Amino acid sequence: MPGSIEAFQNGGRPLGASLLFSLGCELRVPVDCFFEDAPSLSVAPLTALPPRDTIDDAERFLDALNKVDDANLKLDILGLLKAAGD
Repeated sequence: MPGSIEAFQNGGRPLGASLLFSLGCELRVPVDCFFEDAPSLSVAPLTALPPRDTIDDAERFLDALNKVDDANLKLDILGLLKAAGD
């Protein structure tokens, strides 16, 4: 496909794990060589995790949201929450 490589380079199209694996096999290099210059991910300390009651509230909300059959209503609810958080 014309422009595919450019789309990958510009970040317009992500590389999936299977494609990275295939590229590694073809180039005879381990997959992790594609990530040598990538910044390391920092792991949040356990103290930074939300309190358990917050997680329980989120689970209850998601359970209730999943019971809504109307897709447009679900989007409206999520939009409202997003707007409230901004």
